[in-house]
Amino acid sequence: MNRYHLFQKSIQSHLMLIYSIWAVILVILGTGALVQVIAQIGGNYGGFIWTHDPTRNSPFYVSFDLWRSLPPVPNELRFLDEIVTIDGRSPWEFDQVYAAKRPDDLVTYLVRRGHQELLIREHVRVFTLDKFIVSYGILYLTGLSYILGGWVLLHATRRKDLKIFSFAFLVGGGAWLSHSGIWGVHTPYYEKAVFNLLLYTPAMPMTGAILLHFACHYPIPKRRMLSWPFVPWIFYVLAVITIAGYTLTRDHTFAAWNRFFLVTMFVYVMMGMVVFIMINMGIYLTTKSSGNVSQQRILEPMLVASIVGIIIFVFLGMLPVLLFKYPLVPFEIWITLIMLFPPIMVYALRNSELIEQIHREASLREQYAVQVEELRNIRERTLHEVADALHDQVVPELRGLHFAAVALRRRMRGEATPALSKELAFISDTLDTVSKDVRAIMEGAKPVDWTQTSLSQALLWLGNGLSQRNRRVQVRLDVDRYDNVDGPLVKEALYWIARAALNNVQDHARATEVQLTLKSDDDHVVLEIVDDGVGFDVEAYMTSPASDRRHLGLTNMHLRAIEIGGRITITSRPGAGVQITVVVPRKET
Repeated sequence: MNRYHLFQKSIQSHLMLIYSIWAVILVILGTGALVQVIAQIGGNYGGFIWTHDPTRNSPFYVSFDLWRSLPPVPNELRFLDEIVTIDGRSPWEFDQVYAAKRPDDLVTYLVRRGHQELLIREHVRVFTLDKFIVSYGILYLTGLSYILGGWVLLHATRRKDLKIFSFAFLVGGGAWLSHSGIWGVHTPYYEKAVFNLLLYTPAMPMTGAILLHFACHYPIPKRRMLSWPFVPWIFYVLAVITIAGYTLTRDHTFAAWNRFFLVTMFVYVMMGMVVFIMINMGIYLTTKSSGNVSQQRILEPMLVASIVGIIIFVFLGMLPVLLFKYPLVPFEIWITLIMLFPPIMVYALRNSELIEQIHREASLREQYAVQVEELRNIRERTLHEVADALHDQVVPELRGLHFAAVALRRRMRGEATPALSKELAFISDTLDTVSKDVRAIMEGAKPVDWTQTSLSQALLWLGNGLSQRNRRVQVRLDVDRYDNVDGPLVKEALYWIARAALNNVQDHARATEVQLTLKSDDDHVVLEIVDDGVGFDVEAYMTSPASDRRHLGLTNMHLRAIEIGGRITITSRPGAGVQITVVVPRKET
């Protein structure tokens, strides 16, 4: 592994630590700035935020007018109006002007709007607690919502691409925290280099870089990214260049360059949004045309959430403000929608991840089902081959030896000693018994063709077979309440469980009656085997080390039941017979 991959792996393993440290710094800075705003509650102010921009000819301008959501009238201050004077005094002294006024007194502003200068008179307002909450508190909560949403996503997801995306929430949260800490209520808002460099300035370029990086990996890594894993770092290098350029040109001398970097940052974040949505929309349309339902389900929540986000950010807020100087919806509603966006996006991403996991598990189950079916077919073929070999080779040889022993015994009648005659009789009888046993095993080993045979009929064969082998046992069969709609796997498992139980009755139970009951309803199929034999202590029998070989049949019955998702219950005690109950749930189709 080369140094680049070691470096990349080290970063991935410390993402949570990096996120936590960065988040703590942002929250501390944002909270500190917010405290300064809280300290100004109760004082006079103009009803809007003053911003000092050193790149402008008139450095003071109206940055936000939080209480005016409707279109402004001509004689009111507007967004981006440049302040020339306030009551004939320099904007540097406007806090002194407000201090000398009473609420509702008028203040005269000389403003530059485009190429014209206007005199506008505005009332002095009181900065109250409710205005603080609606104007600043909601912005602070929005920042916390983004940071917390990113932390939840980073903590909950296992996908590397979603871990990358969580940092987009982090930088976005920093931007909203910076807006909540704008302290230009009584005093002008001066841009602090460190404050902006950590909170506000990285928001757009870093979000654009993260979205481009995310688009290269979600929902599957693109081929170029597998060949050129260093490409995402180019996105971040470009983001750092724009951040540095914007920060270093915050002076009137470099105003043109500062506007260039500002536009570049805006274009960068928009490019990240558009590229991400276009790539995934293309993948979605391709998968839809190819009928890949699972991939569609993975992409749908993410695409819907992304489109909702663009509608909230761009069409309800940013674009109308840039074009008309006011949003399409009241500021409070717009910010509330933005605050709710992180949990919506986190839910969509986690939903996509869970859908992907479900489809992956479903695919694995399908593969397992195919493998199980292949193993089942192999087992059936093997059993057929063994049964045919026994039928064609072993059974004829055994019968031939039996006939040879009988013939030899007849030829030597009167000549052989009593001991030899006895030995020949034993050999003849043994060969006959073995031949019958092999034939019975051979007939039982052949799998049942469930397309031609019902489970009721197969159980009837088992009962008749036991009665023929042991004339003292009477087998009663009740299958009238069974609908015979189960699949071959269920039928085969129940058949082998019944076969094993009847074999135990023949070998160990010393029973005279056996009741076989098969019944079903919409939810379950139930098989019961009850005999009146000698019974046994189930717990002692199953836990006894000496009985490992003898209870192998019971273990196999349990395994057969588990294989089809059922459960088996064995009830018995010495002298009270045995009751075996198998309950198999029917899955919804």
